[in-house]
Amino acid sequence: MLFQRYFLFLIVFFACFQGYSNKWKLYTIVDTIPIKKGTNTKKLLEDFQKWFETEKRVKIVRLNESMKVIEGKAFFVYYNHVVIENIFLSPKVAERTTGSIQYGIRISINDSVVIAQATSFIHEAYYSQYGQISFGSITDYETMPPGKCLENELWCNAVWAEMKIKCEADVRDKFSRLVPSINVRKEGKAFNTKETVVVKDTTTVKKSDDYLKLENYLIKE
Repeated sequence: MLFQRYFLFLIVFFACFQGYSNKWKLYTIVDTIPIKKGTNTKKLLEDFQKWFETEKRVKIVRLNESMKVIEGKAFFVYYNHVVIENIFLSPKVAERTTGSIQYGIRISINDSVVIAQATSFIHEAYYSQYGQISFGSITDYETMPPGKCLENELWCNAVWAEMKIKCEADVRDKFSRLVPSINVRKEGKAFNTKETVVVKDTTTVKKSDDYLKLENYLIKE
């Protein structure tokens, strides 16, 4: 009986630990772009460097030619458009979250694909006379971890979800111009199939509860 209780305790402990660790797992967006067989990887790395030079709000941090890896930083300006009626919020609360979201970029060439990853998203609010609300590191958890926002929980979670949507939109837009179209493989010959290769979307966005559906809250621009 004592052994069974101990075993049950371990199961509960590891389940709770797993849930807690997932709460702090960084929000990450990954895109895989198939490239044509025989693509000159050295030239492709040079194209990536040009991309960092010409793309707005990105900069290169390091390049490892032997490992075919290039890393950098990016950011975009975040404006809060979340509105929920009939709840109490502090004055000018949306303006208090206006700021930048920065993130890291890692691009690698692996066999017949380019793996582009964006992670370590950090929201930092600009100065406001009404105060600042910075959400800090954006994690993979569906709802906002405690302590990041002291306003109405419903509103905070909606802003948390909107930030992830804005992050994905910015990343997808930037990555769409990463690999020159002449190098993108349309057919799956490298995988011995005649079917068109479908780029797998491995974004770590999880389905939110109904109350987090932003179409209920956003102001139409």
